[in-house]
Amino acid sequence: AGLKSPEVLKEVGVGGGDRGSGQEVGSSSYSQDAGLNHAERISRKADGIDKNLDTLVRFFENQTAKLASTPTIWPTTGWLTSAFGSRMDPFTGKKAFHYGIDIASSFGNSIVATADGFVSHVKREKIGGNTVIISHGGGFTTVYCHLSKFAVRAGQKIKRWDVIGYVGQTGKALGPHVHYEVRRNGKAVNPYQYVLEE
Repeated sequence: AGLKSPEVLKEVGVGGGDRGSGQEVGSSSYSQDAGLNHAERISRKADGIDKNLDTLVRFFENQTAKLASTPTIWPTTGWLTSAFGSRMDPFTGKKAFHYGIDIASSFGNSIVATADGFVSHVKREKIGGNTVIISHGGGFTTVYCHLSKFAVRAGQKIKRWDVIGYVGQTGKALGPHVHYEVRRNGKAVNPYQYVLEE
């Protein structure tokens, strides 16, 4: 009735790239083999995705930790009265390098940690008065001077925004303020370049 033989149909149904075996697609052995190959491909892809996700998670965790240990906020509210760099020393009247910034504020205002870390130094010093130093990791250290009183102790773990002390006029100071320093790998750097919050 005009129907072609199975051999002719096999030839007509060939096209594109080499498909290999020419096995019947409806056979159970083909279905099992194809299913296994497909499952293996999916499994390999899933493994690759898992590895990529693990890498991304580690990357973002590392970036989050770096940001947390970078001093990015102001230590108190107030007015910037002396910038980082060369200036006239208010006590000697001579040119001198200022290794931090001075922020004038109301006596007793809170001073906060500008990044996560641990308190490495809580001491009264001749020039800096009541001084707190925080080690943050990543080479960062911050210094807070002239506090009226401390709110932390040496060795204490600290988070950004934790109160570490209060604005005062201890040590060599003309008025209530905080002298604030950022050190990177032991060298004083301009704190202003790290502040993200205006």
